Parts: sequence; C-alpha cells; structure tokens
Amino acid sequence: MSASRPNSPALLPRASSLITSGTGIFSDEQLLAPVYARGDGWMKIFVAGHTVLALVLAGINDTWVVTACVAPVVFAVFMACIRLAPGSFLTRCVAGLSLQAMVSLHVYQLGGLDEAHFFYFTAMTMMVVYADWRALVPATTLTFTLYLIFMALEGAGKTQVYFAHGEAGGLKMLLHFAGMLLQATVVGFWSWLNRRHILGEERNRLRSKEQQRELEQQLERVRRSEALLQSSGQVLLETQGKMAREIRERRKTEETLLLAKAELEAANSQLENSIARANELALSAEVANQAKSAFLAVMSHEIRTPLNGVIGMTELMLDAPLADQQRDGLETIRNSGNSLLVILNDILDFSKIESGKLELEHGDFSIARHIDETLALFSGRAQAKNLKLSGLVRPGVPAWISGDVTRVRQILSNLVSNAVKFTSHGEVAIEVSIATGDGVAAPDGQMRIQFAVRDTGMGVPPEKQALLFQPFSQADLSTSRKFGGTGLGLAICKRLAELMGGDAWMESSVGAGSTFYFTLLAAPAQTQEMRKLADAAPETARLAPEGMRSLKLLLVEDNLVNQKVALAMLKRIGCDADVASDGVEGIAKVKARDYDVVLMDWHMPEMNGLEATAVIRSELPANRQPWIIGLTANAMQGDREKCIEAGMDDYITKPLRKDDLEAAFSRVLPRAIGA
Repeated sequence: MSASRPNSPALLPRASSLITSGTGIFSDEQLLAPVYARGDGWMKIFVAGHTVLALVLAGINDTWVVTACVAPVVFAVFMACIRLAPGSFLTRCVAGLSLQAMVSLHVYQLGGLDEAHFFYFTAMTMMVVYADWRALVPATTLTFTLYLIFMALEGAGKTQVYFAHGEAGGLKMLLHFAGMLLQATVVGFWSWLNRRHILGEERNRLRSKEQQRELEQQLERVRRSEALLQSSGQVLLETQGKMAREIRERRKTEETLLLAKAELEAANSQLENSIARANELALSAEVANQAKSAFLAVMSHEIRTPLNGVIGMTELMLDAPLADQQRDGLETIRNSGNSLLVILNDILDFSKIESGKLELEHGDFSIARHIDETLALFSGRAQAKNLKLSGLVRPGVPAWISGDVTRVRQILSNLVSNAVKFTSHGEVAIEVSIATGDGVAAPDGQMRIQFAVRDTGMGVPPEKQALLFQPFSQADLSTSRKFGGTGLGLAICKRLAELMGGDAWMESSVGAGSTFYFTLLAAPAQTQEMRKLADAAPETARLAPEGMRSLKLLLVEDNLVNQKVALAMLKRIGCDADVASDGVEGIAKVKARDYDVVLMDWHMPEMNGLEATAVIRSELPANRQPWIIGLTANAMQGDREKCIEAGMDDYITKPLRKDDLEAAFSRVLPRAIGA
C-alpha cells in the first residue's frame, strides 16, 4: 500500500518534464500528464495480471468458455486505447471498466464466493495511480449495473453463480451496494487528495523556479551596473590623468619659450635649438588638441542617448491634448532639448575638423533645388517674423555641380538661420554667382562658386567682425544671452569652406544689415542633359504613407527608454512593432517570423546591431530578407558607411523624431514588402 501514498515518487511527475520555459503557464492536465502516462504503464501490468489470473481461475469451475470470451476482449480493448489515446481521460475510464470487468469475471469464476467480492475494492484501489477520481465513475456505474442485472436474473429464477449459494436477498444486495459505494467514496477521496497534493507540489516548484530565475536576472543586472560604474570610474581617472599631463606639458612649453626668448641675443645656435624644441612642443599640443576633440565626440555620443528619451517623449506628449500651461512647458523642454542637440552637433563637427577626421563626400546636386529646399526649411520662422525670403542664381552658374551637398547645405542653413534669427524686419536673400576678383585661378575643370546670404538685420560693428569666425566667440556676450548659441557655427562654416577649397567672410554695417559669403571649388556635372531628364522623370516607387500601417515591424533595442520612445512614435504613425532586447533575440525573431522592416540599434549587449545584420543577411533566404534601418547615437564620420557595409538599407541618428521615422519608412522599397 505504500505505492499509493500521495507523495510517492512513483506517482509524482518530475519537474524537468513539466518546466519547458521560464515563464510558461500550465493547466492541471499538463501538470498531471506524466502521472497519467505512468498510470497507463501500471495499468498495463494490472490488466495483464488480471488476464493471467482469469486464465488460472478458469479451471476451478470449468468457466473456459466465458473466460475465453471476456478476458481477451477486455485486454484487447484496453491495449487499443493505450495505443491510440495514451494519457487521455477515455483511456483512464476504459482502464477502470477493464479492471471491474475482470473482477466480475473472477467472481463468476469462483462461484460468487463472498471473499471474491473483495476484488472490487482492490480494482478500485489500483485506479489511485491515475490521481483522477472522475475515472472511478464509469467503473462504479458498471459494478452497480452488474449487481442489478444479476439480482434481477436471480429474482426471475435463473440459476446464478455470482452470489454465494445463489442467494441475493434484499438485505444482502443492500449491503453489497453500501460496500461498493463506500469503497468508491474512499478511493475517490483518496484520488482527489493525491491529485491536489501533486498539483500543489508542481505549482510550488514552478513558482520557486520562476522566482529563482527573476532573482538571477536581478543579480545579473546588478553585476552589469557594477561593471559599468567601474568602467566609467576608470575612464574618468584616465581622462583626469591626460588632462594633468597636458597641463604639465603646456606649462613646460611656456617655460621653454620664455627661456628661448631670454637667450635669443646670447647665441644664434641656441636659437635654432629653441625653434626645433618649440616645433616639437607645438606638435605635442596639436596631438593633445586632437585627443580633446575625440573626447568631445565620445561625450556627444553618450549625451545623445538620454537626449533621445527627452526629445522623443516630449514630441509625443505634445501631440496629445494639453492645457496651455502644459503645452508651453513641454515646448520649452523640446526647444531646450533641440538647442542642446544643435550645440552637440556643432561640438561634434568642430571636433571632427580639429582631429582631421572629417572627410568630404562627392556627388552631383542641383544648386537651384538646394536653395529652394533651404528656403522652405526656414519659411515658417520667416513668416512668423514677417520676413521675405528669396533666392537668385546668377547666369553662368552651372545648374548641377559635383561636391559635398551635405556640407554645402550645412553652411547655407547655418547662415540663413543666423540671418533669420538676427533680422527683425525686411528680408533675407540668397545669391549664387561665379567668384571673380580674388586673383586666384580655379584649377582646370573646376569653378569657384560664391554663395552670399544677405539680411537687413542689426549689423555687426567692424571691430567685432573678426571674432565671429573664431571658435566659441560672438560679437557680444549679450547676444548669447538673448539669442543663444555657442559661437561655433560660423567657425565651423569657415573650416568647411576651407576644406572644400574656398573661404568664408562677411561684410556688415551697423543698422543696415550683413552679408555673409562663402566660396567652394566644384566641377560642373558632366551629364547636364541627363540631369534635366532626371528632374523630369518620376522617382523610384516608394512606400505610400497608408502602406506604413500594414508593415510588420521589429524593433531591436536594448535601452528601455529608447524602446518606449520608438514604440510610442511608431504607434502615433499607425504602426505596431515587436521588440527584441539584443541582437541574438532579434535574429531569433526574424527567423521565426517574416518582418517587412527591422529597426536595428547599433550598440547592444550579447550581439551588436552590425553583427546581427550580417547574420540576417547571410542566413536568411532572399525572399525573407527584411528592410533594415540602423538606429544609433553615433554621428562620427564613417558610421553610415559601416551600417551600409554590414547590410543595412538605411540609417537614422538619435534622438529619434517622428518625421525622421516617417521619412525613413517612405524610403522603404516595395521589394521589402513583397519579398
């Protein structure tokens, strides 16, 4: 009887056979499936044992014919259920019926011996291995039915061997019925307790395993946080050490220069040595300056990540209905964030130029279209101040030129932005012409093109004009307090113009306005006629705005704030997206489901976005390849090229904006959806 205890190892399912995932939800039937399977195994032994016992008892009262008809059929029916529906409720019911049928056969074989009726209790007790009291109902019903049938037959005068001496009186049948009901009740209650105990144990085991998994995850996050803090502290110590060395080197340079000046008249030979030493120190200072620029670039990247959450969530909140005071506060936050982003971009560009890492791109572009796009960009601000915007391309300027359109747009946008900012009435005009009168001839095949941005603003005094093109300088400190800015914009414009073979300068009169000029060397586009055809030709088919809502999207982003911002922006434009927390999970989801577009972050734990993109491109067939858009806070030269080389189709720099997402989706080619 020890094998039927509720906590018996033979009846309890192993935890490993139940726990298939860390966060699964299991029904009672799933938890009891191993118990049912093990019960089927025991029932094979029980039914087979009763079959053998029936063959042994058949010779006692010469009941071979009945035994041959009943025992094989019962055994065959039970084995068929085991094979066709193992572990099912039907099989459990058939098992109970089979045992009761066998027991009834044994009673018949023993001539209705009273002690033989004890087999009914043993048969019911065997059903405890299933821990399912419901399976006892058909077996009990069958036993009661047989009792009634045999009682009715004996009452009709039929000779029976089911009850001792052929007597089945009312009192005896009542005792039999009461005994059977008591047996069924005891065994059923036992089965119910066994079932409840097993379910409780398994639920507790699952909860314990889930709690252990959550604790391990929390511990891992704590470990990562500690590692990040240690890494940040090490970087800070190294930076402080570098700054201390730079200060010492600069002081040493000053002392050397002072010593060289004092000894200038003493010896001409010492002068040459001092000059050599000064050049060496100047080189060291240049290296230190480049290190400073690189450090600024890294800090700019690190600030962009939280800034993405600030600007992104602010823009999303502004799309919702708000009170005037709330909207004013949010607009202040957004404007402050955008101002900080402009400052970061200026510092990053300046650091690129200072470190010599800024490389120019070369491509053909239309000057007239470029001017129209720039004027359209600032038309809203100009209308708010009642300013007139105009543009003019002088005769002789090629319609298309070859150069770095991004940097030309950056210079022109900066100059027009300043003009609109410092002009309270009148106009802002752009004029493009061929530069003449500078005395420097352009190389063969190139032209020196001059851009001029004229405004009717407050003007700049002559003694302040030279400061405007110096880094971190403005004409007046009050300007920064009133209009904002870091004083880097014009310095960057001048450096960019010089990189493109030109220069930048200004002409201004106080009260009459200012004109800012910049020049660049550019070659006319070689295929003018084809450029005209390109202007007239329709663009390549792109995804229509209403098609965005049907896109199947996957966002691969490890930062929870960035996840929240991106998902909210996608929802605002009518799109839903699945989320993966790193490259490994992103690859698994792309393999499991066909996605149209994947928004892939660059820097992630386990596997970064570039590695994940390379795996997707190499392992997925061509007809399942998604359109991959890179998301990153990196803005250094060459980052876009790295994304494209890894297999990405597009690239968006953080902080994310809804307009940037919509523009990126509009560039999704239809082949990504039809694939």
